[in-house]
Amino acid sequence: MCVSSFFSSRWRMLLLQLGVLVIIILQLAVWGVEGAHAAWGEGSSHAVRGVRSAHTTREIRSHPTRKVSSSHITRGVKSAHVVVRQAHFDIKPIFYPYYEMTPRTTFLYTTRPGALIRDSLYVKNNGTARGTVTLYSADAFTGQSSGEAFFMRTDLQRNVGTWITLSKHRVTLNPGQSTTIPFTLRIPHHVRPGQHAGGLVAEEPIQKQSSTQGLYRATVRLHTREVLGILINLPGKITEKLNATGIIYNKTSTYQSVLVGLSNTGTQLLRPSGRLRIMDQGGRLLQNVPMKLDTILPWTVIRYPVYMHRHALHPGTYYATLTLAYGHKHTMHYATSFDVPFPPLPINIPAAKVISDLVTPDTNFFALLTPWHYAVGITILFFLLSGLFLWSQKAYASTTSWRKKLGGKQAKKDGKQVPVLHHNGNGIHDLQPIKVSGKAKKEKKEALVESQAHPNNTRQHPPK
Repeated sequence: MCVSSFFSSRWRMLLLQLGVLVIIILQLAVWGVEGAHAAWGEGSSHAVRGVRSAHTTREIRSHPTRKVSSSHITRGVKSAHVVVRQAHFDIKPIFYPYYEMTPRTTFLYTTRPGALIRDSLYVKNNGTARGTVTLYSADAFTGQSSGEAFFMRTDLQRNVGTWITLSKHRVTLNPGQSTTIPFTLRIPHHVRPGQHAGGLVAEEPIQKQSSTQGLYRATVRLHTREVLGILINLPGKITEKLNATGIIYNKTSTYQSVLVGLSNTGTQLLRPSGRLRIMDQGGRLLQNVPMKLDTILPWTVIRYPVYMHRHALHPGTYYATLTLAYGHKHTMHYATSFDVPFPPLPINIPAAKVISDLVTPDTNFFALLTPWHYAVGITILFFLLSGLFLWSQKAYASTTSWRKKLGGKQAKKDGKQVPVLHHNGNGIHDLQPIKVSGKAKKEKKEALVESQAHPNNTRQHPPK
């Protein structure tokens, strides 16, 4: 069957259209199932990218422990959580009833350089499954928004983290089981006076939590670290000193803010509070923001974010004055200027990237589609195919008409077929149609008439 006759039949074209539509629907269904399987099996890998350990702890003496966990939460999904038996560990200082009146909440030592201290850590599995916990010592540092934070196990330790030696670094316990881990704290002989902060960390294995909704399943990975603070007081000259290192505009923040640089160059922990005032070039007060910071450790530098209230700062130059009270009746005054730049121009996404994203979408894209999305997409596709079908019929009719007109013009140009007398060699004259041009038409007719009027003039051949 030729292509033209096939497309000329409306019923056959309609069947072809329905076949293509069925194939597309089946392909969409396959993609949806693959997306569901991808969400089932690969949700945890996306959660791992969102994991970031936040190691914030309050003042060591008042808030000795804090459970720090990191997770990636799936939004907008109402699901049923799967209950899984998991291990969960708690740590605290060992309690000696015979010479301690109350249980300790932190490790607090007042000692001297070169001293050797022996102590123990109490570890208990309060979970519902057998598990293993990793123990290690870590240095403390000041977080971006003030307050103590602790380095990871793989980070380089330089202070208290190197002074502590644990008898065990990995402990495996059954549910409800507990144990005591002895450790030693050796103070170096050459060390600055004042306060030194660190911590003992119990790092639990990465645990998975799952939630399901129909065919879809989301997996969340939890990374939990429990930190028990250690504060060491060493004798010597006590210094309380807080310096401001500058005020700059925060270009990376979603909300308008400035970064206030603060440095604790003393030997004690500081918790400053005060105000930041921002004025325009005319001296008009635009911002009067109160500040109350958490702990800033000795010999640490931070850039504390201060967010603007009520009114935004337009591009230009501004003056800032900072007043902070800290320690035992100490006050810091600081004044400077900073510039608010113009917002960057929006960057156009290259068309190639947009096309690639549309052609090769994420595997989880089809997993998020509902049956209504598929119904709307199939309806739109059906109308597109119907329009394509009508257009193809119209194009075929136009092509056929154009070919007929072209054939008629060519026939007029070449001439008509007229009968011409020919001799067949047997004395019989026959008429055979040949194509003649417009100029020779009259001459051919005259020759035909003359041959019919004088038949004796033709050459006769004797019969064989």
